[in-house]
Amino acid sequence: MSLLASVARRSSARFVSPRMTLQSLQEFLAGVDSNYAGLASKLYPEYQSVKELAAADHANLQTLGIRAGIVGVIIQAAKGAGGSGPGHPAILPDDSATFAARLFAPFALDETDFPLHCSAAVLSSMLSEPPAASVPVPQSLLSSCNSKWTDRQHPLFVLEKDTSAPALVPMLHTAVCHAVPRGRPSELLMTPFWNAIGMEFPEQIGQLLGLDIVIDRNVEEMTITERLLKCDYMCKLEYRPCIVGEDKSNPNQQQEAVQDAVDKYRTVNAVTYGRLGYILMVTMAGSWMAVHGMPLIANLQTQDLISLVRPFEIVSPFGRTKAVTTAINLTRWILTVGKLQLLPPAPAADLNEALVRPSPYLGADPLAQPGKLTIHLGYIDKTVHVPSAHLQALLSVYGLLKAKKIPNAISCRWLHVGGHSVQLQHPMPIYSATGTDYHMVSMRLEPVGANWLPPSPVQLYNLTESLLTTLRALHAHGHVHRDIRSENILSVSSGWMLIDWELAAPSGSPVFWHGTAFPPGMYPGVSWGASA
Repeated sequence: MSLLASVARRSSARFVSPRMTLQSLQEFLAGVDSNYAGLASKLYPEYQSVKELAAADHANLQTLGIRAGIVGVIIQAAKGAGGSGPGHPAILPDDSATFAARLFAPFALDETDFPLHCSAAVLSSMLSEPPAASVPVPQSLLSSCNSKWTDRQHPLFVLEKDTSAPALVPMLHTAVCHAVPRGRPSELLMTPFWNAIGMEFPEQIGQLLGLDIVIDRNVEEMTITERLLKCDYMCKLEYRPCIVGEDKSNPNQQQEAVQDAVDKYRTVNAVTYGRLGYILMVTMAGSWMAVHGMPLIANLQTQDLISLVRPFEIVSPFGRTKAVTTAINLTRWILTVGKLQLLPPAPAADLNEALVRPSPYLGADPLAQPGKLTIHLGYIDKTVHVPSAHLQALLSVYGLLKAKKIPNAISCRWLHVGGHSVQLQHPMPIYSATGTDYHMVSMRLEPVGANWLPPSPVQLYNLTESLLTTLRALHAHGHVHRDIRSENILSVSSGWMLIDWELAAPSGSPVFWHGTAFPPGMYPGVSWGASA
């Protein structure tokens, strides 16, 4: 699938194909916003008028998510309908997406080496590579760039009579040539980092390549560890932050910026990131920029970070060019992650949002209440209504899990029955105070995993060995799981894990639901425990 087709498929309302006709452009604009219903026909063929109106209505363009790139689209549509207009030179097509695809092309690496097993030296080298392609620019822009470059030829650009990428070139030119303001507080959109890469440059690239760039401090990001904390910068792939960043106003706060990012993401896990080995972390302290690799391991500490780009000051022409090159290579890195399909399927539910699912005990009693599941970044909250006759068996099983006596199995931090905490190591008999046949059991479980098929025969062998080790230990304690199926075997950073223990019981216990397994077909399309 082409880049344009891919972006259009992801978000057709955010992207306009530069090859559309004048009529289709009018139809598109009329459908998106009535203010633009007659824009192209009204302004055609006056190029200058298009520029003026687009600039005057920039806020509305931003709302549409199209930004100033629509100018090039209108110009190209007008040209395709009959010419470039009287008194104006021919304007080449707006091929910003084409040149962005070349400039930000994924790294060509063997997937076995990237990035899970990628060494720090290789990662660091990748982020320092020169641009994958040069962007054609007119002499008027290239001269100002070359005046700041010692060898008289800026590596980002190649001279051309007319520009073939009008939406992209000004962003790159601004990123390299505009002065960095000093003395401003380091707040979002006022930081040296954002000025160094051209203010809207990340958003522009995000639109061209179909990435979700978040640069608003006021947007609550639901994937970080502490719900109310926010990340100053992030680039998402398939809704998951793979590049994050922190800004501080003082050059002496570089370590504080690093620590803040670690505190927010130290519990990242396989349900979100699968086979991805690192999150990349951009930190700014005053005018100093650095990049670290954050390994996706349990109990991450600051000393586990890998320095990929050592701190450098971005106020000089060389520093600004290095900042732009680093931003380009960060994007190439995340595109490589997408190309190699290292991220697992999305979780069964959005993070921090409760998912109501049928009770596993409904086969015995249709009146039993449904269960509830909430996936957080580092743990899972789960509520089920357990039959009174099975409660002690469930407490016994979860006691084994909490004591970590069963390898490769989900662990239980705590468990409540009817709102009261239970000591799982020595559970006391519990009797219903209301006379009902069910108890509401709430529990917090960890770690979180992804329901992901083994990618190779070796992984399938490892899964089988892991499952047999789990069952051997469980049977040695006199219990059986009674709900083993593919949906209940998850991938985690350390290997494979068996989940959903609500039906487990001592060996020989009576079956308390219809049939000898979870009733097939009772709830078509619903899998109890598919991602938790």
